[in-house]
Amino acid sequence: MKNKNLIALIFLIPLATMVTPLFCQPFETTLWFNQYRESFGLNSLTLDALLENTAQAYAREIAQSNRFSHKDLQKQRAQSRYFNKGGTHALVGEILGIGPDADKIEKQWKASEKHIAVIKDPRWTHFGQGFFFINRKLIYVLLFTKQWVAEINYGWNDKGDTWFLKGRWLLTNKPPILYNGIKVHSPSSWDQTSMMFSYKIKTDDLAAYLRLGYQDQGFQVTNIFYPYKLR
Repeated sequence: MKNKNLIALIFLIPLATMVTPLFCQPFETTLWFNQYRESFGLNSLTLDALLENTAQAYAREIAQSNRFSHKDLQKQRAQSRYFNKGGTHALVGEILGIGPDADKIEKQWKASEKHIAVIKDPRWTHFGQGFFFINRKLIYVLLFTKQWVAEINYGWNDKGDTWFLKGRWLLTNKPPILYNGIKVHSPSSWDQTSMMFSYKIKTDDLAAYLRLGYQDQGFQVTNIFYPYKLR
């Protein structure tokens, strides 16, 4: 799948003279990017708690590590950080900002073609944002994702011998397909009316990673699962 991890502003800025932060809790901001998207006839975005948690954690890391980059200390980008928190959606975008306040950062982003291209991407459905104040500077992390599955639930049964995946599929004309490694699995249950689906795979048959998606000129990945990673 192309453009799995969209980013903007890839560079390092030393945050010399960093000090212990006086305030590092997220604060409320007007969702200016939703208003901006709507002014171009695009959909507004819905808050995703896991994206928010991922963004907040990275804003803290940027401040405490004295480095400003789309790659974290483990050389991982936004998608990998999101997966490490338990996320599964395959398409993730990120923009970063540093400035005296959110309004100034917003203006900087709007003046950048690369950042505007990410903000205006019509594929996004959800967002999460994180903030960290340090040395009179605001670190602002804004994440985006596209979600093809609603009400998603996955994990292990009580006995620990079966991995399951459940959800509501949002692509009405293309049924879900699950690759367990290189093996294709049909849904254990599928309701065309409600679009609810489920999969059940025995541990002995379970691969290290699974890909959910659909066929459209080849297999298009919507979600990636690492069942043993967070077990």
